[in-house]
Amino acid sequence: MYEDYALTDKRFHWQSQSQTSADSQTGNRYINHQAHGYTPLLFIRNRKKLDNGLTSLYFFAGPLQYLRHEGSKPMSIIWELEHPLPARALSWARRVA
Repeated sequence: MYEDYALTDKRFHWQSQSQTSADSQTGNRYINHQAHGYTPLLFIRNRKKLDNGLTSLYFFAGPLQYLRHEGSKPMSIIWELEHPLPARALSWARRVA
């Protein structure tokens, strides 16, 4: 549903909810998170369900810093990860064409 994927081991493309614009309170909070005194954290998973039907666990990818965004409603935000994704996580977090 969302366009969320790793661009590189240190950059992540994340898409906001459909009604979020840069001018909205939520969009402003994403863009100016440092000025608001908080750090976004990224959790990712490679699939929703495991083969046995249980919900897949999330992987904590670490803190993020806002780099830039494109579009509006939804916003596509490029985040910089504080720590590079491990190769195993990067392999499934990349966009599959």
